[in-house]
Amino acid sequence: MWVKDGVDTKALPLMIELMKYGYEHCDVVILEGIMYDEWYSPLFKTANELYGMDIYAYYFDIPFEETVRRHNTRDKKRNLVKKICVDGGEKRIFHQF
Repeated sequence: MWVKDGVDTKALPLMIELMKYGYEHCDVVILEGIMYDEWYSPLFKTANELYGMDIYAYYFDIPFEETVRRHNTRDKKRNLVKKICVDGGEKRIFHQF
């Protein structure tokens, strides 16, 4: 689904339904991505209702500069990129041309 991310994203109902389907038909369900609590709280609420305490969260704890270095190794490195990254609790907006 190719929709904008943010408040009231059209992807949210589909993500909730996919998680419910996974709960009924799969041993493991993985939610992957950058999901802000303010935007995705209905998804997280549903996950808590379905899985209770059987939820595990993992993330890469890498500095902002390493994120930029990794991005520069991609084929899309020349595309205009605007990212909001969190580094040590600080939000940074990064533009690359």
